[in-house]
Amino acid sequence: MSPAYWHLLLELIAYALGFQIFRYERRRYPTTAALTRSAQLALIAGAILGAAIAARLSWWLEDPPTAFAEFRMR
Repeated sequence: MSPAYWHLLLELIAYALGFQIFRYERRRYPTTAALTRSAQLALIAGAILGAAIAARLSWWLEDPPTAFAEFRMR
């Protein structure tokens, strides 16, 4: 199977799992909609930052020679 197939498969699994966790937490803590504006923005910023870090880490693990080709060893 091609790498693109694996990427799509794992991405779909991650979306499905993330949505299930969201639904579980939403039932567990139904008052999250009542967060203050600053708390909502902090939550959104944390999600964006977490996604960016995870994307970079997965790229480093997927293709280390390309990912680290620009680093110079001294």
